[in-house]
Amino acid sequence: MKWLIVNRGECASRIIRTAKKWGIETVCVYSAIDQPLPYVKEADHAVLLPGNRADESYMNKDVIISIAKECHVDMIHPGYGFLSEDPSFAQMVRDNGMEFIGPSKSALELLGNKRKAKEQAEQLGIPIIPGVLTQIESDEDIERLATSIGFPLMIKAVMGGGGMGIVQCSNLNELKAKWLQVEKLSQRLFHSSELILEKYIESARHIEVQVIGDKNGNVMTVGERECSIQRRRQKLVEEAPVKSISESCLRKLREASISLATSIEFYGIGTVEFLVTKDEEYFFMEMNPRLQVEHGVTELVTGIDLVETQWRIANGESITGHQSDIPHKGHAIQVRVYAEDSKTGYPSPGKVSYCSYGEIKNRRLERTYETGTTIPPFYDPLIAKLIVFTNTRLEAITELEKWLTELDIQGVKTNIDVLQTILCHKDVRENSIYTAWLQTI
Repeated sequence: MKWLIVNRGECASRIIRTAKKWGIETVCVYSAIDQPLPYVKEADHAVLLPGNRADESYMNKDVIISIAKECHVDMIHPGYGFLSEDPSFAQMVRDNGMEFIGPSKSALELLGNKRKAKEQAEQLGIPIIPGVLTQIESDEDIERLATSIGFPLMIKAVMGGGGMGIVQCSNLNELKAKWLQVEKLSQRLFHSSELILEKYIESARHIEVQVIGDKNGNVMTVGERECSIQRRRQKLVEEAPVKSISESCLRKLREASISLATSIEFYGIGTVEFLVTKDEEYFFMEMNPRLQVEHGVTELVTGIDLVETQWRIANGESITGHQSDIPHKGHAIQVRVYAEDSKTGYPSPGKVSYCSYGEIKNRRLERTYETGTTIPPFYDPLIAKLIVFTNTRLEAITELEKWLTELDIQGVKTNIDVLQTILCHKDVRENSIYTAWLQTI
């Protein structure tokens, strides 16, 4: 058995770890600037990609398929980001006699389109955020529909992802001014200018449900995650299990997630994301049909290797049981360490002149960069993920605070100070947070 891993950095290292556990041979790909990164040495084989930009390298479908065929791989694991949600790539892999470790082309097509995904959820009786899913054609449409929904509003790119292509507007003038901007951004990033309008849900939590489905129609959930601490609509801190809402509300989220996944004959692992208000009113946002960046916290509290689960499902194995059969122990929290200027929020690319992650015994470190490596401007500036697993939530917060003081990363700016501010805040310790909370402190 041989896998091609179409990703980089900590994501590729994570997938390689499971492959090694099961004696699976691995081939990784790398751009020239990524050659010194640890994952390149961890794989059994490494193949250089052309160029450095993502479209030239990690998203170059024709080149990647050619490499896969030359290396005689059996399966391709896309990780997250890059080609992980690309329906045409998934089909290319299968058309060339290999297995794509991920969902079907049809599931990727539907879930990759926010409009179609929300329409599917609505048909199943799953609450969606109030708004307009139909195509908006004119300024008159914008004004009429915005007035009917009420401000504040969100403009969202239909094909968007990763927090990009989403803008909040507080009045009509702002909405009209930003509409064209988001339209152009969406066309550039996602090759589609389709937008939708949604009501902005204030003081809501971001709760997500981990779903597993097999090729025989079996679907189950294996836990939930709290991802409410965000900046620029991108997650910074994630934890499991969810302690902030009632079991009855969580049960509704699980049932909705299973209903949606079953209705589209979903197989693989996916994450269904919801907004939940203080009154525990919940709204479906989207379903991500891939491994999540924050999957590690679920693995720690359940003991399930989600990468292994992906492989077994792709191999045609069935899943059995129910979430109630899965033991949930302790509490896990992850923080994302980024190379960015914490004052401006801009990425801080450059050479890492020194990097020490402190004591990692009994801690889970997923890292991309080490001393002497270069953080390029071409990719997400994630340096590392720090994940701790303890008996209680407060113990996990305290352990992460301690770990952050041990980090020593030089040569680039980081968000370590922001993470420290977050973890020591009383609102975090009291679990009184919501998606816009970070902007208020």
